[in-house]
Amino acid sequence: MQEQHADDVEVEDLGILPTYYEAAYKAGQAIDRASGKGLPDRAILCSSRGQVRRCLNLFRTQGVAIVANKFKRVYATMVRDVEDAVSARSADHSNVLCLGARVTTFEDAQEAVEAWLKTSPGENWAETLREQILGAPAAIQGLDFAPPLD
Repeated sequence: MQEQHADDVEVEDLGILPTYYEAAYKAGQAIDRASGKGLPDRAILCSSRGQVRRCLNLFRTQGVAIVANKFKRVYATMVRDVEDAVSARSADHSNVLCLGARVTTFEDAQEAVEAWLKTSPGENWAETLREQILGAPAAIQGLDFAPPLD
């Protein structure tokens, strides 16, 4: 299901998936593909206690961020409030926002999502830091990470 919201934010509801890692995998894969094609590349993953209806129903947000970050062009961050959300987007290029019902109230989650969607990478930083922040995704892609240990 796709919906259009204020500020030209398109929402695709992936529904409730059986495990947090399946939800993170599905969202991470979609964001990685979109980023590779130059398409809009942000996702919001939420856990729920029956309050959040338009986000994924996830059990653990730290695990979600870990799984989603396995994809090359995904920068998933777990946030608890507006300050975390703005920092994650502005300084860290976060394109996947992970919110947990165990650590974030419904009201705080709504405010964090709104702030995150309105924040641009590099926003509110001195010019020299802004250039470094804006260049970070390309620089990170060029790093040669060792294969995971078995």
